[in-house]
Amino acid sequence: MLWRRKNLVVAGCCGAVLALVVWAWPGQWKEPAYQGKTFSVWAEEMYLSALGVDPRRFQAAQAAMRNLGTNSFPIMLWWIRYEPSYWRLRRPYRRWQQD
Repeated sequence: MLWRRKNLVVAGCCGAVLALVVWAWPGQWKEPAYQGKTFSVWAEEMYLSALGVDPRRFQAAQAAMRNLGTNSFPIMLWWIRYEPSYWRLRRPYRRWQQD
């Protein structure tokens, strides 16, 4: 009877830890979308069209950004806070130094 109680306690603790891990697991959030394109696609299109390629594409991207509104703030904040790792920054410079 005592070993059954031990097994139930151990199984309950394992289940609680598993439930906590599943609940706290960082998942991917869904980017807001407008006309089937995500925020990052619209931002890239706005950047590329701002270089003077096509003013209509820039206006469409600008309208999409306005329509997405505050739903895009979490992604913008994540982009602003992003810092590439040391190795990502360092790697291209090594290639240039070898030449």
